[in-house]
Order: sequence, then structure tokens, then C-alpha cells
Amino acid sequence: MHVATDIRKDMFTISVHGNRVGTDEILPDWSLRDRLGIVVREPWGSLGASLLMQLGALLHYEARPERRDRSAQYPQIYLFHVGQMHGDHSSFDVWPPRHEILVDEDPAALLAAINDRAITRLAVPDIPPHNTDFLHAALTGWSEESLILENLATAWAYDSSGTVASYDWKIQSSATELERMSTWALRPEDTFARYAPMSGRELVETMQIGPSTENDLQQWLETLKNRMHETSASTRESIRNKRGPAESVRVQTFRLLSTQEVLMRL
Repeated sequence: MHVATDIRKDMFTISVHGNRVGTDEILPDWSLRDRLGIVVREPWGSLGASLLMQLGALLHYEARPERRDRSAQYPQIYLFHVGQMHGDHSSFDVWPPRHEILVDEDPAALLAAINDRAITRLAVPDIPPHNTDFLHAALTGWSEESLILENLATAWAYDSSGTVASYDWKIQSSATELERMSTWALRPEDTFARYAPMSGRELVETMQIGPSTENDLQQWLETLKNRMHETSASTRESIRNKRGPAESVRVQTFRLLSTQEVLMRL
């Protein structure tokens, strides 16, 4: 659970409609019960919202600082992979593995998965809107609609490129601590090669990530090994090239959505 100590407020520069704001101003009502969800429809599309994912992790710990140590826990972040799994996000502390959910290409199934995790903040790819007839065709679709209307406090459209049209929010950062999580994600072979030869004790001593046990870290390595080929090496290389140098300033934009607009993009 490295993000508990690796992410700080001063790493983010945030503006809303061109006006700079702080993390406390942009989401002042983030509570202990908030859960962030990211819908992913393409290989590593989520990296277009990496800063939002990291900001959500920060706010998870800011809501109750004891979560970093005395009540240690992973952030409540969930990835919804549509159609197929699109890459392992454990480098962002999206963990344990059940925080990454495979969902059929079916808006009703996606809505049900989001509701089942009680998601309160949600980012969806900025796909062309469709009708919401699926709510009438799905079993108790009316109940699912009522539930998301009740639960969802904030929603955004994002793009895998990091830039969405007609944006409301802009988040940027030059922090290497944040960018290296994307680098780790896109180079799982390097991470596995580094840690695989180590014993359980060596993993604990070397990684030093909170209360993680030998068993925790060995299971993480096994998961990484099993998932590293979900996206091909050539695809990941292409994404790395498009993202540019790791030391560059990362800028991502987001457009606020109503819950109805979310339903039209599931």
C-alpha cells in the first residue's frame, strides 16, 4: 500500500473552469464512505485518468489519516473492465484483485456491477451517448436506476489520451512518484523480474509497504505474473510512446456528467 505515503496534496495542480483550486475545494464533501470507480474499455485506457485515480487515493487517506497506519487499508478504488481485462492496476494500489471487475459489454451488467460496489464517484470513457432503453429491458432496471441516482455524488467523462472535449476540470502534476506508477503498470515484466527471485522475507524487507505480509506479496507476484500479458508488449510500448517522457508534466482533463449522462455512456 505504497500510495498511502507516496501521494501528497502538493503533487497536484487543479483548476476548475480555468480557476485554480485546492483538493479541499474541488471535492470538499469526500467522506469515509466514498468509493471511486473507473470504467475501462481499451488497453490501459484508465491511464487517461491516472491523476484522478491517484487523487481519489489521496482523498481516501485524507478522509481518515489513520488509514495510512493504525487502521491500514488499501484505497477504495475499483476498475470495471468492459469486455475483457485491460491490464493489472496493482501499481496504483487497486488491490486486492477483486477491485478489478470483468463486466460483459452490456450496460445493464455494468450498471449492476457499479451499484454492487456502492460507487459514489465514477469516471467513464467519453463514448457517444446511447439511449437508456436497457433500463426497461433489464431485470429490475428501475431499481438499479434509482440506486445509482441515490449513490452517485460526482461523475466525469475522460479519454484514454488524457484530454476530453469541453472539459470542466484540469489536473496536472510533474511528480515522478505519480508517473512511475504508470511506468510500473506498463512494464510488468521489469517489476516481476526484479522481485520474483526474492524470498517472502526479502520481499517484505525490500518493499517495506506497511503491514503487507510475506503471503500478501507472494500472492501479488503471482497475480502480476498471471496478468502481465493481458495487453501485449507492443501495445504497452505504443502507449508509453504516446504518453511521452516520464519526467514531463502530466495534464489530464475531465468533463462533469449528470447521472443521466452517465447512464447514456455505460
